[in-house]
Amino acid sequence: VFVLALGSTGFRQDAWRVLDVVIGGAVGIVAVYLIPSRPRLELVEAAIGDFLAALQLQLRAIGDDVGTVASALPDKEKHHFTATSRQLRDKSRKARDEYIAAVESLRFHPRARREARRLEAIGEQVSWLTGLAIQVRAISGAADRLFDRVGGPPALPPAVVRDVMSACADLIEETSQAESEAEMAEVRAEAKKIRELINPALTQIVEGVAVTDVLHSLSLLGRLDLLCDSILRRIGLDADEDDHYDAVSENPNPNAVTGSATSSAVDVPDPASRSGQRMMTDEGG
Repeated sequence: VFVLALGSTGFRQDAWRVLDVVIGGAVGIVAVYLIPSRPRLELVEAAIGDFLAALQLQLRAIGDDVGTVASALPDKEKHHFTATSRQLRDKSRKARDEYIAAVESLRFHPRARREARRLEAIGEQVSWLTGLAIQVRAISGAADRLFDRVGGPPALPPAVVRDVMSACADLIEETSQAESEAEMAEVRAEAKKIRELINPALTQIVEGVAVTDVLHSLSLLGRLDLLCDSILRRIGLDADEDDHYDAVSENPNPNAVTGSATSSAVDVPDPASRSGQRMMTDEGG
């Protein structure tokens, strides 16, 4: 109708104009819907890679920084790793936004069904990393309040924290890449090594003292233990499957650490709950 409204110069020429429009529309439909370009998921995968690297760097920064300050920090002064802890929110938001954009781009895409499994795996990884980020930020806040403060060194040695943080950072990367049974077995072995660091430290802390005197050290150990559990859930392992019960920390609740010397439990907020997420986010600065 628009072509004919331009003005008639004869039926034959008007017919050719309409035919040109029809041909152009048909070519456009074929180009967009029948021969579409391959869906681009590289942006969300790149954002996930940056997010994962930021989590690893944050854990290592905590381990490298605690216990190295020459003098006690004032109450209002924080460790350097608290600033990078806040930046994890931006990494998380970017990964989530890129994932949403990828979902929208495939909504009416003919190849959406072909890429559905890949997109589903990406969504699970974004969710997994977001949960880890909440816990890492909580660990950052707990470590900042525990170490290098007035009142003397805490019951938890900085060397133990450094080793556990580094091992957890490696475990995140290994877990994110684990696909075969052999790779999952390696992840499981690394997780047991982490617990071999945590459990003796827990025993040493609670022996001969009241739990209230070492509460913050126990809380940080509990958070690290929970982080290890959450990393393993990426490949379907949990505390039960990982033989997470021993004489020191035998407890069916993975959100609690029990001291054998006093039988007192220190509860750790569950990141799956709304209150737990709010508490962990606040503590992470």
